[in-house]
Amino acid sequence: MREIAAFMVTMVVGVVGFLFAIIWLANTLAFPGQLAKIDQLRLDAAHVDPIQAEATIGQVTLWNQMIRANQTYDRVFLIGILVPDDWQHVQPIPVPAP
Repeated sequence: MREIAAFMVTMVVGVVGFLFAIIWLANTLAFPGQLAKIDQLRLDAAHVDPIQAEATIGQVTLWNQMIRANQTYDRVFLIGILVPDDWQHVQPIPVPAP
């Protein structure tokens, strides 16, 4: 009976470790693409025309929320392992004036 319990614990720890590794890898590989989108939106927001200002402000707000959320997740125990530390260096996008 003890061997079965030890086997089950080993399996659960292995599966959880594997899932952590997959999530970490996905987040790490996705970061450069997300950073490129943020940089492009930062450029677009600097030269927005009044007709597209509302849509751009909405996008800037959503990305700023994501930046802040990832920075917060990075400081949380265990979850911080899954989020790349590079999020701490990303500055929020300035909201364009309408």
